[in-house]
Amino acid sequence: MIEPEGDDKTYPLILIPYDSMRLANGSIGNPPFATKTVEDTVLKEKDIFIEINPKTAKSFGLTEGKSANLSTPKGSVKVKIHLFDGIMPGLLAMPRGLGHFNNDRYLTGKGVNFNQLIGPVEDPASGHDAAWGIRARLAKV
Repeated sequence: MIEPEGDDKTYPLILIPYDSMRLANGSIGNPPFATKTVEDTVLKEKDIFIEINPKTAKSFGLTEGKSANLSTPKGSVKVKIHLFDGIMPGLLAMPRGLGHFNNDRYLTGKGVNFNQLIGPVEDPASGHDAAWGIRARLAKV
């Protein structure tokens, strides 16, 4: 098993990405009409939301819609909290496909690029990229 990067004492949570049919998750940006269909629990104006189990959020003193600092061994960003019973306690989920900074007025500065918070992890057997998540921590703003 390949462990996520980071010390579990410093970074007690695991951040994972998720894909949405409403967000382009490759190297291209979302068309403006598609960005307008993204739910307010994913992106609201320029703020990105992370999904977190209500029990985990409560242990960090976080509630729905509140701001938090999300840190990984690769960087830190400001996020908003979305409580979601469907995610396992101890995990955080962030949508891929946001955080573009060089596109146009419809996309620039909206959300966070998940790839800025995770680094490459090499599978020792194949040498392929095996990054699926990274250790993280949350702090109230």
